[in-house]
Amino acid sequence: KGTMYEFMDNKRFEYFQAEYKENSRFVEDAAKSHTIAVKVSQALKKAQNGDDKSEEELKKLLIEENRGASISGGGGLVKVAVLMDATGSMSGLIQKAKNTVQTMFEQVGVILKENGKDPKCFQIQFMAYRSYNAPSHLILQASGWSNNASELRTFLAGVSASYGIADEAAEVALQHCNRLIEQNGDVISCVIVIGDAPPTTTKQKVTQYRNSYSRSNLRANPYTATEAFYQDETIKLKNRGAEVHTYYVHSWAQKEFQWMANNGNGQCQFLDVNSSKGAKMLTDFLSMRVCNSCGGEELVRKYKAKFMHV
Repeated sequence: KGTMYEFMDNKRFEYFQAEYKENSRFVEDAAKSHTIAVKVSQALKKAQNGDDKSEEELKKLLIEENRGASISGGGGLVKVAVLMDATGSMSGLIQKAKNTVQTMFEQVGVILKENGKDPKCFQIQFMAYRSYNAPSHLILQASGWSNNASELRTFLAGVSASYGIADEAAEVALQHCNRLIEQNGDVISCVIVIGDAPPTTTKQKVTQYRNSYSRSNLRANPYTATEAFYQDETIKLKNRGAEVHTYYVHSWAQKEFQWMANNGNGQCQFLDVNSSKGAKMLTDFLSMRVCNSCGGEELVRKYKAKFMHV
């Protein structure tokens, strides 16, 4: 028994040590945002007292912090959708996403700048999907498109791991991507799916789950008003020019995730999100997909050389 308890204590220590390091990174990122806010406040006070230099500094700070997405330089605006499993077992993924989104934007921005591209030429939308046993408003939560790390981090702060049944409702998030293209005319370059369980594996199961959890008022929510099947939605996305890339956190999801990648012109990889290097892996995977969408494999190679030393 003593050996078992020692093993468990060591595992707990390793887990909390890793979590502490990652949460420290989150605090560091928050400190950067705070420093900018302090600069804006100080410049505003000086400008109100008639300091012309401070007024110019204030304008530059506000323009940079609030500058919207750019489509300058040709090629149009790049949009990348990140679909995350937010069921009860995925608290590690959600926390790491919160902690790494700022780093991802910074590193991608460096690569884009160094290669003559506007760092505001892309937008990301995070989608957190769960299962049909969740209330309808929690089966899918979506952030909207943004090129502001602080905005996306605020969205993720409101997402917590909850609910879950055998299969997860990734098909609802895929369907939402297709709706954004159909109804809003969004041009989505890349869809990234991350989870530890497969999407609902058959159309019969989709109907069964929806009927079993009808208390969720699925038809009243635009995200869940109509049934969706992951294979159909994947093919639609591919036909509309969006690559579908998948990262499975557990081997249970590998088969279906591999199918989505194979049939969505994408790649399927294992993401050991719960390891000590999970946050770095998540940052690199997301950053490389954005770089690829913005400038192809050449930018991916430059990202690897600079931030992964490959």
